[in-house]
Amino acid sequence: MKILIVDDAVAVRRQVFRVLDEMGFKSILEAGSVAEAWSIIERNRGEEIKLIFSDWHMPGETGLDLLKKIRSHPKFNKIPFIMLTTEQEKSKIIEAAHFGLQGY
Repeated sequence: MKILIVDDAVAVRRQVFRVLDEMGFKSILEAGSVAEAWSIIERNRGEEIKLIFSDWHMPGETGLDLLKKIRSHPKFNKIPFIMLTTEQEKSKIIEAAHFGLQGY
């Protein structure tokens, strides 16, 4: 099972990677931006990536932008998506839920 971690902070990606590795997941991919994540998803045809953990706040495109992009693509729109963030604005969380966010 491939898991994709998307965060511009290397330290955060490392922490999530360690936790997932300790849980027994061995196929973990990392991206530092939405553009890099999208490239990985396309390269893997989305079919092999079974879960995405993404930061909300990143330079340029956000985790919400990535969620919207994934949900709008018929090939990738079923990939479970969990947002790792300190975002607390209720309207933003509701918007993310509207786009099929599985966890926050």
